[in-house]
Amino acid sequence: MLDLRGQAMFLILFAFQPITRASFLAARPDHHSLVLLSFCIVLATLLRFSASPQLHKSTLKWAGIAAAFGIWVSVEALTTELIALTVLGLAWILSGEKHWLDGLKRFAIWGALALALMMAVERPPAEWLTAEEYDRLSSVQVVLLALIALGIQFMDHARARHLLRARLGFAMAAGLGAGIVMLALFPDFFKGPFGAAMDPRLMVLWLDRVKELQPLITADWNWDSAINATLVLGPVVWLVVWIVLRLKDRRPSQSFDPSILILGLSSALFLPLSVMQLRWGSYLGITTAIAWAGVFQRVLDWQGGPKMGPKFGQGTPILRVPAAFGIITAHLAVAFTLYALSPDIAKAKTQACKWHDLAPIITSETFARSTGAGKWPLVIFTHIHQGPEILFRTPHRVVGSPYHRNTDGILDSFTILTATDSAQARSILARRNVDFVILCVDSEEEHYFLSFKGDTLMRKIVTATQPNWLKKIMLPGELNKNFRVFSVEPAHP
Repeated sequence: MLDLRGQAMFLILFAFQPITRASFLAARPDHHSLVLLSFCIVLATLLRFSASPQLHKSTLKWAGIAAAFGIWVSVEALTTELIALTVLGLAWILSGEKHWLDGLKRFAIWGALALALMMAVERPPAEWLTAEEYDRLSSVQVVLLALIALGIQFMDHARARHLLRARLGFAMAAGLGAGIVMLALFPDFFKGPFGAAMDPRLMVLWLDRVKELQPLITADWNWDSAINATLVLGPVVWLVVWIVLRLKDRRPSQSFDPSILILGLSSALFLPLSVMQLRWGSYLGITTAIAWAGVFQRVLDWQGGPKMGPKFGQGTPILRVPAAFGIITAHLAVAFTLYALSPDIAKAKTQACKWHDLAPIITSETFARSTGAGKWPLVIFTHIHQGPEILFRTPHRVVGSPYHRNTDGILDSFTILTATDSAQARSILARRNVDFVILCVDSEEEHYFLSFKGDTLMRKIVTATQPNWLKKIMLPGELNKNFRVFSVEPAHP
């Protein structure tokens, strides 16, 4: 589908497209990049198989294993599983060609077996049959993939498969059967991983403010919404152009174009998901980048318009280079124009927490002696989004972290900073054995907690009217401009 020129451009688009690049930054070694790697492998193997089914029979085996690996990393990869199953199943329903059903079987069976082995690695034997968790790998996902594999075996052995309506009926029966069994065994599965496993209070207090979980297009349309929508949805235009070009090239004998089916279904899933939550934009970006590179490749082969060169001969189209450049940069230029016009640029930005400067201080013996800390490692209270960096840079412990299984830590953190009763905040800090309160100056979290009404502990700290059991610690150099550090005086029984 792409020659070397198109492949090179795809790599460039993949590496520098903002929405995909953000998931692979060096300072972000989390699960997002691994899940997206799984998606890339599955998407690539589907395209290779569709181009030459007889030559690439075994590729779908590896696609099934890659999809299972993605589910092991994060259950959000069930969307990758869904894309592959839908593409292969629909291709078989539309064409009736056996290689699509054979590929579907390979994908499902190898994926189910691989996921079972991965759960054996993930959990002790006592939990292989009893673990029922919806936000991480457990028997729930293993049973789901096993049911899918069994349903596909049923489709393979069913009669009258030469009729389209029969193939459609068998596929619907297999899917419905798997759904009924899952509903009977794991009814909470259909609530989604967060709905089944997370305290709903965390959605209001925390997740609703996480940027990647915000809708792409907000009700209060603003400049940021316009810029994000342009960056994420701009390449969809080139996907549509690519589909039109592919349809024009389709042979009359060809019932459907598999590559359109693959990229079209992937976009049909991830486009609305991206509008609902920005985090899905990475999947959409990878999908559209393939078609985007395909349009770029077509333009490089374009022979239309005025030409320059020899009077007699083919010549070089004058508009070819500007058109190719425009395809790559058009929506980026629109986004940068919106950014330049945005009045938000003039707004004061919040200050970044310089933990790399503070870490050597709070890990030194001098700090422990001078502050009278009686134990090591220390317990530090700070905003939940700063917790992971403290854990990374120091031997100390923290109260909260941005993780939905850290429910008590998140709730305690919010209660402490929003408490108007200082005694309530102190009792939680004492129960948590907190030694120091360390808060970044002028951070996004500070601005958020100051939005709460009343004389909260956060407001008292910012206005230097904190209770006397919080003892101000002076830091060396310029660090006092970046951090507020207090030792917590133990409560007397």
